[in-house]
Formats: sequence, C-alpha cells, structure tokens
Amino acid sequence: MITQNSQIIPQDKHQLHTDAAWKEETKTAGLAWIFTDTNGKRLLQGRKTEEWVSSPLVAEGLVVREALYQARDHGFNSLIFKSDAQILIRAINGTDSIKGLFGILQDIQNLTCYISDFSFSYVSRSNNTAADLLVKRALSGLYPAP
Repeated sequence: MITQNSQIIPQDKHQLHTDAAWKEETKTAGLAWIFTDTNGKRLLQGRKTEEWVSSPLVAEGLVVREALYQARDHGFNSLIFKSDAQILIRAINGTDSIKGLFGILQDIQNLTCYISDFSFSYVSRSNNTAADLLVKRALSGLYPAP
C-alpha cells in the first residue's frame, strides 16, 4: 500500500479522475476521464463531446457514466473514483437527491454492479488538474472527439 492525498490506497485499486466542461450558448459538454494506478501512472484516458446537455451538473453525471462504461469494458474492477463535482458525488453516495439527474444516477448505480470494489469521493479542482486540462482541450476543439 502507498499513501496518496492522505489516504492509504491498496496496490490493486485504480484511481479514476473525471471532469466535465459545459458551454451554455451551445449546450455542448466536454467529458474527460483518466484511469491511473496507485503510483499515478496513466493507464487509460479518454474524452468526448456531447451535444444538447442541459447543465454543467448533467455534464458531470454524463462523464461519470461514460467513465464507468470504460471501466467495465477495460476490466477495471477496483476503483477509487474522484471528481470535483461535489453535488454529484453527494447524489451518487445517496446524501442528496437531484431530480434532473435521476436517469443518469440510475445508470451509474447499475454500472457499479460490474465493479467489485469502488468508492466515489470529492476532490478539489486543484487535485483534478489533469482531467480538467483534458476536458478543456476536448471542448475547445484542440482534441475533437471521434
């Protein structure tokens, strides 16, 4: 085990950082996710854009859902999920209820059945800079989604 961000992280547990950015004028969202090992080595990353996204919070929910699809498809079954979307993390953990996210939250809950060991936690934006940079590049068109 190693210590990172004041947490002891088991060697077999991967970290997943996500972030989303939203352009109100176009209702377009950029989504980005980064899987790392316990030493911070990037194992997988991705990004995409979504159209017709109604709010920044919905964008954050969409990126969590997409990242969980990626975790399932790539066999990541032990995850510490980290996001700077505190309201979303509280909703996922069941401490807040958000009507506009009901379907997305249900999808997230269903996808967690493919992961044997997981936790969702809030991290400050300063501890999520890699995902933040990746999503901003995706949304600005520097790295357009496939």
